[in-house]
Amino acid sequence: METFDPHRDYQKILSAAEYDLIMAHLDYGCLALIAIEAGSGHPFVFVRRRPLKGLLPNYQLCYCRDVADFARFSGPLGRALIKRGVLSVLVDARAPLPGLPGRYFAGRRPNYFKGPHEPEIGDLAFTEAVLFGL
Repeated sequence: METFDPHRDYQKILSAAEYDLIMAHLDYGCLALIAIEAGSGHPFVFVRRRPLKGLLPNYQLCYCRDVADFARFSGPLGRALIKRGVLSVLVDARAPLPGLPGRYFAGRRPNYFKGPHEPEIGDLAFTEAVLFGL
């Protein structure tokens, strides 16, 4: 697991669209981590949220290619976040996510969208959660 470095060439492991998404989110103050497995990159972008109970640093997953990757890489991601003092991560979900410990809060933060296609779980990029910190 490594922190995204804007000066490194990721052309072989990330798509151009993912690279652009990460670069834009770095400008919003987000944290981007890359899991590299078998020559392929798996990007994870997190936005800082209000500390839990005013004390514990807290992040929200705002982009990953597939939420199953978040569960699969949860160990290395957790260790990378703990090094930054982050002990919890919020993940957008419609139900408890298989393979992830934690609590699911049904109906706690409803998501609204316009158009015929509901956004994928794990993709809050360019939403109010990132742009306005909501």
